[in-house]
Amino acid sequence: SQADAKANVVTKREHQFSPKLGLTYKVAPWLSVYGSYTEAFGGNASTGITATGNMLKPESSEQYEIGAKTELFDGKMNASLAIYDLTKQNIATADLANPGFSRSIGEAKSKGVELDVSGEITPNLSVIANYAYNDISITKSNNGDEGNRFANVPRNSGAVWLKYAFKDDILNGLSIGGGIFAADQAEGDN
Repeated sequence: SQADAKANVVTKREHQFSPKLGLTYKVAPWLSVYGSYTEAFGGNASTGITATGNMLKPESSEQYEIGAKTELFDGKMNASLAIYDLTKQNIATADLANPGFSRSIGEAKSKGVELDVSGEITPNLSVIANYAYNDISITKSNNGDEGNRFANVPRNSGAVWLKYAFKDDILNGLSIGGGIFAADQAEGDN
């Protein structure tokens, strides 16, 4: 009945100011440096029901990032390097003791470096490559996993993708590509 459906509906309304600030400075025609600060709020809406029927608190985060971006070889090659520090609160994870429900981790902190390179090696061959170092751990928890590495996040990961574009009359417009992705081992749970 309609009354039963309304009785099972759980709603929650949350509000928070979430600023985003950034500054980029062009040091040279080929090099820019930047810094940013971001706060985010939300998430957990689709996965946020506990075994007791309560909704999880919304996820919130705070991130600091500094980096550099460069353009080389008359714009044929681009690269960026970023260093970040990210803290998230109320991250939803599966409740292993109660399948189908979620629980919240108090706080996780992630620090790392990301490097991205893309561009044209030759008129026919282009590359996209990236590397990430991510040191992430649970910094606050009431579930006994404080200090542990966060699940499913490798410390090192990267990829290289190459694309060859045919430019002659017969195969013009056809391209082929391939690549490889590699990552360290990751923890299976928190």
